[in-house]
Amino acid sequence: MGSRGLASAAVLFGLASLGSAEGRSHVAAALLSEAESVQPGRPVRLGVRLAMEEGWHVYWENPGDSGLPTEVLWKAPEGFRAGPVIRPAPEIFGEPPVVNYGHDGTVLLVSEMSVPSRIRADGVTVAARVEWLECRDVCLPGRADLSIRLPVRPRMPAPSPENAEIFRSALSNAPVPPDGWEISAERSGGGLAIFFRPAGKKRARVRGAYFFSRAPGSTDPSARQRFSLGGKGYALACPFFEGTGHVGRADGVLVLYGAGGRREASLSIDVPVSP
Repeated sequence: MGSRGLASAAVLFGLASLGSAEGRSHVAAALLSEAESVQPGRPVRLGVRLAMEEGWHVYWENPGDSGLPTEVLWKAPEGFRAGPVIRPAPEIFGEPPVVNYGHDGTVLLVSEMSVPSRIRADGVTVAARVEWLECRDVCLPGRADLSIRLPVRPRMPAPSPENAEIFRSALSNAPVPPDGWEISAERSGGGLAIFFRPAGKKRARVRGAYFFSRAPGSTDPSARQRFSLGGKGYALACPFFEGTGHVGRADGVLVLYGAGGRREASLSIDVPVSP
């Protein structure tokens, strides 16, 4: 991260220390299960729901020019293993020179947990420690220790009537693999150039795009990304931070916009960067 990013972080942490004197959190956290029970050998999806008061936001895995990523640390019985956190594509907050990536409203951070084939107990407890930074005019560090107990049953679990739709909606908004797209990237003119076009007979009308890099300190959130249509299909030029060194892969979320700026797709990409 360049000097601007370090300065932004210092300001943000100063605000956090001042804001902490105000007391209460503006984010409510809960741990949810997609299913009503656990079946030995069948994965189960769990999710941390963060509900933010109006005007407040938390941060994505790359927070941008300042901030802290929202972290989920799982604790489960022996033999259980949590997969990576599935996050929705982020939104953009702020204006240059401090632009951040994050979420507002209500967000569900989902993990699929593998379940051992043998469970001796009649119920299991899974816990999660969640840490975030919530910001509006000031920033407050937040933390919650959550847990959920689920019965163990030999049959296929029934969907939770309270939570199944919450998970369906969250997963439908999560970035998806770029199936049906040809995507490449190269280093060009002090930045990253991403080229993408529909493969085969797939048709698309893209009017704009934005790349959210998962790597902090690579592409510059405050710099304008330039979208164009050329010989290689669609192209997106993403300036680096000043002094950015080797970037071997374009790993992040490529958001595609249609007419009127409507978000049409969020693609999870990870492609090598040509010199």
